Amino acid sequence: MTNEEIQQHVVETLYDSYASATHQLVEEQEKRKLLEEELERMKATNSALQKRCTKLQILVNGNSQYQQVHEIPTTMVEEEESPSTPSSTTAAVIEDDEEDVLSTDKESFMLPISRVLQILQRWKARKNLTRAEFNSISYILSVIQNDALYQVDVNSLAQREKDKEMKKWIRSEFSVKRNERASVVLWIKAYAKALAFARILTEAVMKNANKTSLQEKILNLPRKKEMTFPPKVSDVLKHVDSLELFDVFELSSVSDGHALYFIALHLFHHYDLIRRFHIKPSVLRNFLNVIESGYLNNPYHNKLHAADVLQTLHGLLQRGDIKCFLSDIDIFSLIVSAIVHDYAHPGVNNAFEVRARTENALLYNDQSVLENYHLTNTFRLMQQQPFNIFADMDPDEENQVRQKVIQTVLSTDVSRHFAIISQVRASILKKFHKNKPEDKSTLCKLLLKCADVSNPTKPRRFAVKWADHIMEEFYLQGDRERSNAWNVSPFMDRTKPNQAQCQVGFIQYIVRPLFESLAQFEPKCASLVSHMDANEAYWKAVVEQQQLKAENENKNQLKIRDMHRIQEVDDDDDDEEE
Repeated sequence: MTNEEIQQHVVETLYDSYASATHQLVEEQEKRKLLEEELERMKATNSALQKRCTKLQILVNGNSQYQQVHEIPTTMVEEEESPSTPSSTTAAVIEDDEEDVLSTDKESFMLPISRVLQILQRWKARKNLTRAEFNSISYILSVIQNDALYQVDVNSLAQREKDKEMKKWIRSEFSVKRNERASVVLWIKAYAKALAFARILTEAVMKNANKTSLQEKILNLPRKKEMTFPPKVSDVLKHVDSLELFDVFELSSVSDGHALYFIALHLFHHYDLIRRFHIKPSVLRNFLNVIESGYLNNPYHNKLHAADVLQTLHGLLQRGDIKCFLSDIDIFSLIVSAIVHDYAHPGVNNAFEVRARTENALLYNDQSVLENYHLTNTFRLMQQQPFNIFADMDPDEENQVRQKVIQTVLSTDVSRHFAIISQVRASILKKFHKNKPEDKSTLCKLLLKCADVSNPTKPRRFAVKWADHIMEEFYLQGDRERSNAWNVSPFMDRTKPNQAQCQVGFIQYIVRPLFESLAQFEPKCASLVSHMDANEAYWKAVVEQQQLKAENENKNQLKIRDMHRIQEVDDDDDDEEE
């Protein structure tokens, strides 16, 4: 491809994305308008319900008088026939009430949640409710109206912790951000900068292309025969099904840093995905190479982490009957999701991106910034023919896989953690419906989230090593925050190391709910919970040792101060005697 063709392709791609996002913005505004109209209809419906309740009260009073005159027991009223000639007032009330019911049904027909809210409002308006019942109904209404069915009360959760840094971490990590949509002006500026960057990148690539093709220069693609791995790589991959024996660090060492490439290629053959989805082997190799090379050299969120998540996902699929609940499309989507879930990760978290008002934060309106960034880069890459592993798929299946990958990767946003745990407990842990797409989607989210945070469920030699990597990345973010004159985020201040407490909180609030749910779904995953328990006990012991050491240091300091004070008093006495 010539310089002009590449530049034109990049610009067209970005402008297409701009047009798509603009269309999405217009759709969001239209949806908001529809919701406002629905709110007005609900207010009108509420007024009609108040009128209806008044009329029903008249009916109730009328029935009470009828029971007293004819001495009919209250429990028998529903079984007795109504008076053959009711009064004209009662008949009119009944007729009007039926009209209200019909109008209410018509108004709430399009939106079932309106009917639910109306029923609750009707119960709330009853005069014989106790204070506890009134408060309960008010709480239910608040939860539904604020779309908070699967959200946890972060402040209450944080209040239970004694450690101040742990409290800050809980509030910063699990708070669901609901910022308003960024202004169109800022959004367009972000795209303009992206366009300028694309032009600069194109020019730089072409300058380095010289004698070899662009594809060869960027990727340096291997020319091995399919599944012909180096002997040392094959030896390590013998344990790829095991979550206890497989050593991703060793594979990275013997493969010259290409653990992700070799694990992915092995799994595509293992699950027969190449044949099933008509993937060209050369395109698959191109895709895996460019994705692997796109992971930055962060201490933790790098290509080795992606390889570990991919292998862990595969290991989970081998446990019990988990794989039997999923289709080929589900497994293909999961494998792709694991490969790309942190693609081009910048080494900082979403909170940093939002705080710094980065181009990505503006582009994605502070919502799952990094997760959207990974997905966008992946699908933009796949628009190029040499890397499009979906190119020869059935269009319907391609659309299914794309949607599943998007949903699954977005679920790795830690701010959605408790919502997904709630969904898991409310659905698949009660009863799994294999033919229900929502249940399979929930299971896929659970599996990828477990694989993503699985380090504490591994043998200790691996768990501690990964903990060192993540803390170093935290400290690097903390250094950047300090250089920006910000308050350093919890557990990210290298001048106040608190690795053990960080791991305890990570296990208690993130890892444990996920893996206990998974073990409940598939009991053969219980051994992973045992590893997690052992690692948590290890880190708690370290915390206790550090606390004991700190207490002893404080006592020693107090003793030293007391000794200084005694010495000062003795010196003063000696001076007085002289």
